[in-house]
Amino acid sequence: MRGVLWGIFAMALLGLLATFALESGYAARAEQIQLVTIDSTQHSPFGPVTVDFGEPAQLIVDDPKAFLKNKTAMGLPMVDIGYLKAHSEGYFALSSIRSLANLARIGCICAAIFACMGMALLKRAFSLPPPPDG
Repeated sequence: MRGVLWGIFAMALLGLLATFALESGYAARAEQIQLVTIDSTQHSPFGPVTVDFGEPAQLIVDDPKAFLKNKTAMGLPMVDIGYLKAHSEGYFALSSIRSLANLARIGCICAAIFACMGMALLKRAFSLPPPPDG
């Protein structure tokens, strides 16, 4: 039984390390992006007329077709939200990845704590003297 608890403890620590590695891998791919909608009623010789859709956000966009050729006044790349909605598998918000990683960390820490508590209870149960025959 003690070996099972040590295995759970080791896997919880390994899972905890994996969450940090996965989060940093996704964070390296994320960039500050401005989501925009294209206004088809107006035309400009400099490219499509866009309307900002919210504030700039840390996104991971894997589809290069989603990016517009123009950039914002602050130099941020623009991504068409209509294209992303039509092809929904091509982007992730870094904030959602971070929240999932935090939930996984909480689970790993809880598993490690329960394994330690189980080992302490096992040690105590096997160190108690036998009951008197009374």
